[in-house]
Amino acid sequence: MRAPIVTLTALLALSSTPALAEPDVLAVVPLDALGVEPGLLMRLDAAVRERVTASGAKEADPASVSRAAGERPCAGDAACLSALGKRVGAASVVAGSVGVAGDTLNIALKVIDVATGVEKRVEQGQAPLDQAEAAVRALAFKLLDPAGYNASGAISVDVGMPGATVLVDGAPRGTTPLIGPIGGLPPGRRAVEVRAPGVQPWRKFVEAPVDGVARIRLVQEGDLLVERAATAAGKAPTGGKVAVSPLVWAGAGALAAGVASGIGGAVAYGAAVGARDRFVGGERGSDVIQENQTATLAFGVLAPLGLVGVGGGIALVTVGLME
Repeated sequence: MRAPIVTLTALLALSSTPALAEPDVLAVVPLDALGVEPGLLMRLDAAVRERVTASGAKEADPASVSRAAGERPCAGDAACLSALGKRVGAASVVAGSVGVAGDTLNIALKVIDVATGVEKRVEQGQAPLDQAEAAVRALAFKLLDPAGYNASGAISVDVGMPGATVLVDGAPRGTTPLIGPIGGLPPGRRAVEVRAPGVQPWRKFVEAPVDGVARIRLVQEGDLLVERAATAAGKAPTGGKVAVSPLVWAGAGALAAGVASGIGGAVAYGAAVGARDRFVGGERGSDVIQENQTATLAFGVLAPLGLVGVGGGIALVTVGLME
């Protein structure tokens, strides 16, 4: 654990040459760590910064923040972190610590208001080491956007019959067939119940993932509803919408660019052939030769781009749909 003594001299040094703070700027200080291997620590720092970006806040220059933290480590001291925030022009500072105990990662994160030097929010948690990055990302989400975090879970219930009522935590959430997942749920253990005429109610506790969807599939066997697939968590936005992999969007863009380049190449090829035919037919002007050369060059550039765009786009879409 980085634990230097914070002195008045250190605070004055951090306070020197302060930058003008912007209201939505967050400074993300590298995590203090105990027993965490360097590679994992880098990924955990990146997870916190990723969540800051996702929150819509503007991040203070990471290099400047790291340099300031390296010159005068704060070891979690609120006054020191406030001074650091003033130095880099941030309105708030996100800091924390992580420590390994056996196979468990202990996490503590907090937000410091730079103007007052007061801790605005603190979040703590634990997670198995193999889930460390996801846990830090989720805890940072809860720290920075509590309301969004508390509505980020979703559960999809597929029942092999119409007219079944689905309840979550005792509240009716619709009648089958449901259109999309039941969104806006707090992450964690949710009580799911399905009631239908002629069958016994089905009940189970289901883990609603952070910013994702848990899936349940039920079929009727006699007077029972039986689960046919294990609950699985997958990335999906809340509110009943199904997530589309970024690879699909990237592939669609590449495919569109490739098609456009291919069309441009075909047009350039036609222009080059037309200019050549006019030259062969006796039109010897320099403009005909220039047109042929320009069109040939354009074809040579656009045709390969079209092939690469279409091929790469199809590959990206395919991989994205398989995720």
